Amino acid sequence: GKYQLIHIALHGVAEDKIIDNVKLYFKNPVKGIDSLYGFDLLDFPIQNTNVVLSSCQSAGGKNLNFEGPFSLARYFIANGAPNVCAAYHKVDDRISSQYFKYFYLYLYQNPNDFKGAYFYARNQTNGINNIPTEAIPFKLFSR
Repeated sequence: GKYQLIHIALHGVAEDKIIDNVKLYFKNPVKGIDSLYGFDLLDFPIQNTNVVLSSCQSAGGKNLNFEGPFSLARYFIANGAPNVCAAYHKVDDRISSQYFKYFYLYLYQNPNDFKGAYFYARNQTNGINNIPTEAIPFKLFSR
């Protein structure tokens, strides 16, 4: 395909006290709610596929000195993703929709420039919509 991208938009939780308690929530018709933990991702290699995590706290997790946070973003990077766009705090739907409108507009025109899409979306969301940069929860993680 033209794009090497996975976009996940689910509820996410990151516990900052327990190292492996970062997860995404799925609706399961049998069990109700099911979880995918960060360490579960290590079983599914995703070489050369960029990842967008439009999920609350997907960049958060227990922070260890000299290692940084054990986040969902970290697990995707460890599993082969060259770039991950993830959120440090809650994702506001209005801000998220504006951000990803610009992100995908740029990526459509520049399919191999994931980092450029990240920065373009931040600048456009901040500049055109007067949304303060600190209110945009998405951060870029790269190998």
